Amino acid sequence: MKHATRPSRVLSLLTALALVAPSPALAAPAQDSKALAAFEAGFTEGQAKFDRGENLEAARTWIAAAANLKETTAHRDNRAAVYEYVVDAFTRGLQGEKRPEALREAAQALDAYCEGFTRAYGTETPISPKIVAARDDFKQRLAEAEAAAAAEKPPEEGPVEGPRICRRRRPTTCRSRSRGRGW
Repeated sequence: MKHATRPSRVLSLLTALALVAPSPALAAPAQDSKALAAFEAGFTEGQAKFDRGENLEAARTWIAAAANLKETTAHRDNRAAVYEYVVDAFTRGLQGEKRPEALREAAQALDAYCEGFTRAYGTETPISPKIVAARDDFKQRLAEAEAAAAAEKPPEEGPVEGPRICRRRRPTTCRSRSRGRGW
């Protein structure tokens, strides 16, 4: 009887290991783990820049880090949290900023995130109100900065046009005189 229990113990052990070990279908592919590692490294680097007061660089680094994660349900919360950090960094870095190119960067980055979010999840899933409000604020500030820059821009100088000299032919009466005189 001892011989009969050994195979059942081995079978039990193999069954237990099969239940504990993740199946290949559920295991994360190597590509996903590399992307997650790149995301984590980028997030940490962005946080270090933010802590040093390099707000715009931190925002750029966090955007690059978030790009490592696909816009899927599994990554939705991480990406949203990172973009809320991006909002904080842009808000601090662009406080009182009037240059259109700086404001355009923030507006476009947040707009791209919002468009990607809506494409992935539709309009039923709301985007973070903090991100939407910041995007709208940066867009409004950008429009104001562009209008101010256009108003300050001197008119382009082109060739100076003087009075037009009209070179018309003489009236037909001159021809008629020359015909009568034989000229």
